[in-house]
Amino acid sequence: MLNEAVDRDALRREFRARRRTFVGGLDDGAPDGVVRNALETSLAAHLVPLLAGADSPASYVARGGEIDPRWIEADWLSADRGALAFPRVAGKRIIFHRATLELLAPGYYDIPEPDCAAPIANPDLVLVPLLACTLKGVRLGQGGGFYDRALAAMRASGRIIAVGLAWEVQVVDHLPEAEWDARLDYVATPARLVDCRAHG
Repeated sequence: MLNEAVDRDALRREFRARRRTFVGGLDDGAPDGVVRNALETSLAAHLVPLLAGADSPASYVARGGEIDPRWIEADWLSADRGALAFPRVAGKRIIFHRATLELLAPGYYDIPEPDCAAPIANPDLVLVPLLACTLKGVRLGQGGGFYDRALAAMRASGRIIAVGLAWEVQVVDHLPEAEWDARLDYVATPARLVDCRAHG
């Protein structure tokens, strides 16, 4: 178990560096933000079919080079289907609350999150940040286990679709998997939407 933990820490450092290098080079030779915006709007386009079937999606605020779901959020809001849900850290777990981006305030690790008084949501689709993933849905997160615990609890009480959002450079053939890891149902990148359940 110790070796696995050490390996995972090393992988996190590797994929943070890989993501940082990729994102840092996105707009080389182009006006600031143009290439990144194009990739993130392409990501949003791939999510249209899944969002059409959702009643209560949850998103996240991108940090540290994470691919930004803001264009996905914009598509949802433009259809006037109600507020999105965002995660709030409460001890060892995350709770989803309905909120607008303007009402989020710095919380755990200064990540913007809803106020605890905001309406609690029960998402049926969750956009999940990550450091790396496989097409089988194995995900490497930041190491706190928040999404693993949240997805496990939601799956125990009902239907939930977990969609990992990634730059293509974050998709790899293999990652170590622990028994408590919650697999993704889909992986979405600017190039594709993959049903992980079809990959075993």
